Amino acid sequence: MLWRGERLDGSDVDLLVRPGHDLDVVEALGALGLAPWPEQPGQTIWRAPGEAVVLDVWSSWTWPGFYPGLDGLLERATPGAAGLDVAGPEDRMLASAIEAIAGRPLASLRRRVAEALAVPGARERLPALARAEGLSGPARLVVKPLCEDAEILPLRRALRAGLGSGRGRMALLERLCGPRPVRPPGHRGRAPGRLLALSGPDGSGKSSTGLALAAELQRQGRPAIVVWTRLGVDDGKLGRVAGPIRRVLGREMGASSAVDPASPVADRPARRPAALTPAAGRGWDLVIPAWALLVAMAYVRRCRRLQRVRRAGVDVVCDRWLADALVDLRLRYGRQPLAERLLRTAMPRPDLAVLLEVPAEVAARRKPQDQDADTLTQMERLYDEAAEWLGLTRIDAHRPTAAVRADLLRLVRG
Repeated sequence: MLWRGERLDGSDVDLLVRPGHDLDVVEALGALGLAPWPEQPGQTIWRAPGEAVVLDVWSSWTWPGFYPGLDGLLERATPGAAGLDVAGPEDRMLASAIEAIAGRPLASLRRRVAEALAVPGARERLPALARAEGLSGPARLVVKPLCEDAEILPLRRALRAGLGSGRGRMALLERLCGPRPVRPPGHRGRAPGRLLALSGPDGSGKSSTGLALAAELQRQGRPAIVVWTRLGVDDGKLGRVAGPIRRVLGREMGASSAVDPASPVADRPARRPAALTPAAGRGWDLVIPAWALLVAMAYVRRCRRLQRVRRAGVDVVCDRWLADALVDLRLRYGRQPLAERLLRTAMPRPDLAVLLEVPAEVAARRKPQDQDADTLTQMERLYDEAAEWLGLTRIDAHRPTAAVRADLLRLVRG
């Protein structure tokens, strides 16, 4: 369902998957040649090669509790010209109002409200729906300009609009404390969840396989989420200093093209750190090991937080894990014994660790814009070594997708 409206001329298209259809969507988008990029549990960005516009796909269980109720939203949705159901204009206005209370930027919210108000009769129908959904306070905010002289809704005005309803108070709490973790469907049991780690080079199918596995586990009644982890990708304090240091190391030390997998291959430095180490001097000899150790510490910290999710009885499917971190570390910074030792000793042990194997030339065909040929060749060798060190279970990912997923499900059941 198109829940932000039917306009398709932006940089992304927001889609909400109806309950029970996550696996259907994963298989359909994968069959169309789109590549997934997990953002957070329940949210996945799907990209088509060479296209700027992305699909921002949300599972139904990620629907925030302070939005209009999901059941009513689905009932009120109407067929749109694009062939998908579209959320009603009143629901879109209420969602925008509650997002303003939660502290979201107002620029895009104003546009969405204006588009919804332009629908004949939407303004008149809004009060009745707001009362039924317990969102009368936020509704009053919608029909007035969304504080056009501010980037976000001033806190005083947000308090006046939000304190009058339970959902408004939830939005205020998110504004003050950050988003609350969502829980996937399934029965919460006493037994801890399982940690299922999928490793492999870019183009091996980790993301699509992980999404399909989590959806299948949910279909079987087990709560499951997909978590995307990558060494050096951290949204905490490390990120504040990472940019300048990465730029210095990347340009002057010639880090490999694996440094920034989200950037075009042509824009990345191709030289290797080892080639410039003698000329760089003793200062760089100290900086690189220290930075690599710091990056490894941040990665371990992030991954160990997943233990809390497992204790709640949720299966965690990890898109990248220890083997991938070791390979990335070697590609970016060369051999770093201290950082490698930290990763191997401090990372949580998975219940199942699988290597999805594909030859370098196959990975290049599947994702021609992700990594250069030399990096993919190095990846193939390093992943083979890591599989031996860590005792990973190998799956031939060069075969049809259905065969790969069937083998993985048999391993999980075992």
